[in-house]
Amino acid sequence: MKTEIKKVNSNTCELIATVELEVANKNYQKVFNKVKNRLEIPGFRKGKVPNSYIETHYSQYIKEEYFDSFAEQYYKEAIKDSEAQPITAAEFKEARWDTGQDAIFTFQFHVFPDDFEPIYKDIEVPYKEPVYDFDKQIDNSINQLLESNAEKIPFDENSTVIEGDEITLEFLELDQAPEEFQENNKVVITAKNSENLADITNQVIGKKINDNIEGEFEIDEIATKYKFKVVDAFRKKLPELNDDFAKANDYESVEDMKAKMMEIFKQESDRVVENELNRSIVDAVAKLNPLEIPDAYFINNGRYMLERSYQARVDDIDEDTLLKFGKMFSENQTIFDLVVEKIKKIKELQITDEDKDDYIKDLIKDQNQTLEEYKENFKTFIDSDNFVDQVIHKKVINMIKSTMKIVEPIIEQPVVDEPEGE
Repeated sequence: MKTEIKKVNSNTCELIATVELEVANKNYQKVFNKVKNRLEIPGFRKGKVPNSYIETHYSQYIKEEYFDSFAEQYYKEAIKDSEAQPITAAEFKEARWDTGQDAIFTFQFHVFPDDFEPIYKDIEVPYKEPVYDFDKQIDNSINQLLESNAEKIPFDENSTVIEGDEITLEFLELDQAPEEFQENNKVVITAKNSENLADITNQVIGKKINDNIEGEFEIDEIATKYKFKVVDAFRKKLPELNDDFAKANDYESVEDMKAKMMEIFKQESDRVVENELNRSIVDAVAKLNPLEIPDAYFINNGRYMLERSYQARVDDIDEDTLLKFGKMFSENQTIFDLVVEKIKKIKELQITDEDKDDYIKDLIKDQNQTLEEYKENFKTFIDSDNFVDQVIHKKVINMIKSTMKIVEPIIEQPVVDEPEGE
């Protein structure tokens, strides 16, 4: 088989597969025999219709059956031998086969655009680094730790509920209780002052054990009124925040606890800042390189992500919705990946062992393992094309960072329709 690739436009190609006469005849004969065996012609026994009669009356039909039956096989063989990289399913355009000549099958498919000059130097990247209140995060973490170590003091019959108490409620009307609570018939809540006075967490404040109350209880973000009885309650007694408490939780002191928490939060914030900046670079590069990518590619992406990531049924989802979903999640990243590939070719980028080690060091900087341990544990991954692609992406990101300028993001104001004049 001989193959030829012709470019139709920046993202569409034609593949022309020439099938040798001997192969075409052999495959045509297979289809001919199948048709012959199922033909029922008055005056002839089934399967015994003369070949000459079939050729006279059914040759065009059989030829079309042959084209349809073998087109996919020929395409797979041809695309395997070519250097083309289709990004969507191919369309069978036509087949031509004249007596005594080779058969010619033509297919059309989409490819990523490659004939562009990437824009990535001295670019402006809209980005604003988030501000983190580390002291507040530390206070919240310590409060959670105190809460988890709190002593629960049971109520007596004279105790009244205050904010922070843990209350067990029993549904008074079991037949109206949500299905997931009907077996146990109880729900545990924490009393708190709520802006919604009807909220059951607010209604229990001031109540005692055996009191009946009515209030809104939220399930799946839907608030519904139910009648309850207070059947049990505990008051939390928080431990004192001191060095003994810190030591009981594997810290040397309260100051050591705060310092180690600060270190963890700063590592997490550094990771978030880097990821968000990289995301902003991807978006900026994509905007500066508005490559035309076929809608079919994003429709397939949308379908794949909805099925695999969200376990959604896509049979009833229209293509416009799939297109919007696919573009929203993958358009900018796809364009950036194409820019990276183009830079790789233009610059003839090579990945050194030092590049790989630097990339691995970034991966393990928050982990309890050495460079050598990672290399030993993930040798297969490090030897894969996927790892090399990740290192190249990192290298290109760093190239862009070396010349880019960070600018203040422009916040788009919502468009407000002006009232029509009277």
